[in-house]
Amino acid sequence: MQVITENSLYRGKDIKLNDHITIYHPTVGEVFDNETKYMSTVFTICATPTDLAWQLEEYFNIDFVTADEYEIFVKFIAPSLDNQKTKMLFGDNIDFSKMRLEKLGGTDEIVLKQHVIKQKEITDVNQLQKFRLKRTSPYPKILTEEYDIVFDRYIYTRITDFLRKLFNIKKNGDKPGNKGARKYLIDQSKEKFENSKTNTNDKSYLLNLISTMVNSEGFKHDEVTVFDMKYYPFMDSVKRINKIFHTKVLYQSGYSGFGIDLSKLKNKETELNMMSDLD
Repeated sequence: MQVITENSLYRGKDIKLNDHITIYHPTVGEVFDNETKYMSTVFTICATPTDLAWQLEEYFNIDFVTADEYEIFVKFIAPSLDNQKTKMLFGDNIDFSKMRLEKLGGTDEIVLKQHVIKQKEITDVNQLQKFRLKRTSPYPKILTEEYDIVFDRYIYTRITDFLRKLFNIKKNGDKPGNKGARKYLIDQSKEKFENSKTNTNDKSYLLNLISTMVNSEGFKHDEVTVFDMKYYPFMDSVKRINKIFHTKVLYQSGYSGFGIDLSKLKNKETELNMMSDLD
């Protein structure tokens, strides 16, 4: 199974999770054209019990501290994710809202399962020959496929890992150490939930980044071709060009005699190396 690495993300590769579930690496244009809807779905899938602390306690009487992230997803989040919301990520094959909860044979582990029946018209003669029963029997015109899509904890972990790395989302795993901290996290969750209901601001996060990049020295794409870039390489370019600019400014200031004393930089090896790792 394909490993999710910075290399594979930079190459813009889709991640095949099993025979029926693939998560697609979007282009800048695909995210930009549906930015609010796309990112809302991503954040919903990546939500942790701490993110949902208020909802879990208020509506379901579930302790967010001990709640299992995967089980919260399959029981409470997945049913709200129909194909219209997720097809940008997974294509047309999967519909969480049509999946049913089942226990994995002989264990208490739960999975989501979707039974799929698809009919496909066969037009290729070579395909037709595979289904001929007898010399005199007619070729079938329609091929019926029937299979189960199984969504388990491992698949969930890989999907959220991919999305968090792709969109630079920090996993919220905060746990309270006392009652005061617990109340703070619940209140914080409630505030975010209420803000999400009243916030009608569709201002694009990507627009300013794209505008800046196409007007930046060293960026190889214009206002047309930038939208064909895969999302991760684009965001890497945003960070890299910013780092190159920052490094040049430090050198110019340091060697001008009137600026920064380069010897006093705390992280000299990284700050003065435009090829060092990005934050």
